[in-house]
Amino acid sequence: PIWRPSGVSGEWLAEMHGFGWLNDLRAVGGDAARQKARALLGDWISTQTRWRASTWRPDVLANRVGNWLTAAEFIFAGYEGNLWPQFLDSLARQTRHLRRVERLVDPGVDRLVVLKGLIYASLALDPEIRRLGRWLSLLGAEIERQIAADGGHVSRSPSVTFDVFRLLVDVRAALRDADAHLPEALQNAIDRMAPIIRFFRHGDGGLCLF
Repeated sequence: PIWRPSGVSGEWLAEMHGFGWLNDLRAVGGDAARQKARALLGDWISTQTRWRASTWRPDVLANRVGNWLTAAEFIFAGYEGNLWPQFLDSLARQTRHLRRVERLVDPGVDRLVVLKGLIYASLALDPEIRRLGRWLSLLGAEIERQIAADGGHVSRSPSVTFDVFRLLVDVRAALRDADAHLPEALQNAIDRMAPIIRFFRHGDGGLCLF
């Protein structure tokens, strides 16, 4: 089965069920990629809505919600079938679960991932918009806890610093697209992080490893 093949690692399952690969189909573009995305999305909705620890883990769930919302315009362009209401219903259910487990996620990168998913849902789903202020406030607290004065992440890992930087840039872009308030703490964190990421880069563009 495509969603649970034998002999794969937990990391493989997390990537598959996080739906980050929708970005690759969007990059390919065209009707064939769009139809493939709808087919895979519809199959997941019809077969994978039952809770499982590995694929409904908070960070995996948050990535899935964010990636679904980011790709929705591409997936459903010109579509008039019945997958759209199923998609919205599944999104609402997954977002409700993500809200329930948010407080159980320890401080760290996974908590930032969860807050990003909740912010995306608040910007895109009408019933969630009233919660946007709460998620932005919690994001600000995590930024203060995790981003040092020099712009590095508390882990001191260049790759983690880059991942967090990219996450914050994504959140900023979503807020701007929605004409929503951009917290000063978010913009300041991005401004501090950009120079240290440039510092960590080798001449070929790759990040140093230590």
